[in-house]
Amino acid sequence: TDALRRIVRRVLAPPLVELSRSGRILQTLWDAAQLQGQQRDSYRKIGEIAAQLVKDGKLENIKISRIIAKIDQSERILGRQELMLRSYQKRGDIREVLRQDEALNKDRLEPV
Repeated sequence: TDALRRIVRRVLAPPLVELSRSGRILQTLWDAAQLQGQQRDSYRKIGEIAAQLVKDGKLENIKISRIIAKIDQSERILGRQELMLRSYQKRGDIREVLRQDEALNKDRLEPV
């Protein structure tokens, strides 16, 4: 019986130790992922607050203003692309969409 116990321990003990180690690693990775998610949410909230303060004129920071300008520019480009896609889907006259786009596009922003 002692020999059998030693054999069982030799066979089962290492896998149990490895399983326990893997479980601790997995728990640590899960905890780290949760913290990273919370951190991303916090950064997003800070960014939204800072952007609103800049738009309200309560905060002046050239770097934030430049980022906001880039975001606004990309939103305008995406809006124009959506108009073009809708026109293609409806099989409408793309020239009419382009004329409307040119009327809205006072700064001659090129589509991406």
